[in-house]
Amino acid sequence: MVEAKVKVFRKSTKDPKAHLDVFHVDVRPAQTVLDVLHSVLYEKDPTLSFRRSCRSAICGSCAMRINGRSRLACNTQALELVERDGHLLIEPLKNLRVVKDLAVDMSGFWKPLKAVKPSLIEPKDPPKVSKPIPGREFDNLKIVGDCIMCSACLSECTVKEVDSSYLGPAALAKAYRFVGDPRDAATKSRLELYSRHGGIWDCDTCLMCNEVCPMGVKPLDAILRMREAAIEHGLVDNSGARHALAFAATVERTGRLNEARTAIGSLGSGFFAPGNLSITARAFLKGKRPRLTSHRLKGHKDVMRLIEIVKAPRRSP
Repeated sequence: MVEAKVKVFRKSTKDPKAHLDVFHVDVRPAQTVLDVLHSVLYEKDPTLSFRRSCRSAICGSCAMRINGRSRLACNTQALELVERDGHLLIEPLKNLRVVKDLAVDMSGFWKPLKAVKPSLIEPKDPPKVSKPIPGREFDNLKIVGDCIMCSACLSECTVKEVDSSYLGPAALAKAYRFVGDPRDAATKSRLELYSRHGGIWDCDTCLMCNEVCPMGVKPLDAILRMREAAIEHGLVDNSGARHALAFAATVERTGRLNEARTAIGSLGSGFFAPGNLSITARAFLKGKRPRLTSHRLKGHKDVMRLIEIVKAPRRSP
């Protein structure tokens, strides 16, 4: 048993100024952070507010930031963190409004989920007889199928932190659940919707959503697959798709990235367009000298061989 310093975020309508309360709690081996919070609630301060339900890492209710990372309190070992960091720091999820203490308003999580139209859309003339779908056609959906809606990924999303209109990792993972479903009849219209501002092209691929998911869901993988699908469906009239295509084109041309050509291609306009001239001017002021031409790498053939492998049709498992 170890006496641990437990710092807990506090905020309420009666006490709107956010602050940390410090409690000293005896932490035993095998105790979870949720157990520690119960000790604080029952023995130290009965006014503490937080959410929990199943206590078995199934419902996702007890997601919160623990020692700087979003986790489930019910399956996070308290003693391990105390021994590593010397304390416990428990805060509410980021990117969601705090209601009281560790409880947040989840409407900011549910609204984007509804926006992606999370239900199958049947074809206009559905088959009269149901047709079995081989299990292998659903294998690619396994990367998103275990989501428990805890919002840990949204809490750690660096894009959501600066752009409230961004749908977020969980909503886009749910979107892929239907884009990748062979029964859905609205793949292209879905991809058009998800390609707008706040959608798949706004992700900065920081990988934090994959890292913090307690169930091993991979929202980033789903986002990248939808980007590929959008380009395959010809949905390239946006800066995100243009940037990806321009990036790939410069690598194919010389084996290396040409920043200047990528920037020009991303804006979808000529070199002398106002936007490109502005970028060029700022680059020069920062001491950069972008080059429109570059020589091929000695290993260009090897790069092209890799590109051909990536572009080759995928074989069914």
